[in-house]
Amino acid sequence: MPIKIIGMVIVMAACVTAGLYYGNIQNYRFSDLSEMKRALAILAAEIEFARAPLPEAARSIALRVKPPVSDVFENFRGTLVQARADAEPWELWETSLSGNADELYFNREDLEQLAAFGKMLGKLDRKAQLGNIDIVSGYIDSQLQYLNSRRHEIRKLFGGLGVISGLLAVIIFI
Repeated sequence: MPIKIIGMVIVMAACVTAGLYYGNIQNYRFSDLSEMKRALAILAAEIEFARAPLPEAARSIALRVKPPVSDVFENFRGTLVQARADAEPWELWETSLSGNADELYFNREDLEQLAAFGKMLGKLDRKAQLGNIDIVSGYIDSQLQYLNSRRHEIRKLFGGLGVISGLLAVIIFI
């Protein structure tokens, strides 16, 4: 009997922990999107005021934002420095973004928007590049606003689902 009770407690704890984890994923996504927005603001400043080349701008961003977003820009800088002369910056951006996708809490749409942003890297003049940054920043703003209004509800939903699934599993074991 004591082993059965210990097993039920472990199952209940695992279900509640899983519910809390999945409920907090939106908080992690919010944090990563906020850092990416900050990184894009730094990139805009580097383009507009410092007129820094792309590898220098990526290095500056990597030093000023938090991981895992900083890792994306550090990898991007590294690939830019080591790239062949005929390599396209957007290909290197996509490689860096997809290489760090497992560390980021971006959803598929976020990654698509950032990849679309990368397709214009190095192809546009300064003014158009800043416009491209504004478009992606607008997308991130809308996602942040949505997440800010919904993340408390989502956290409660998944927390409740964790408790309910744990109770269901315990009842089935009884």
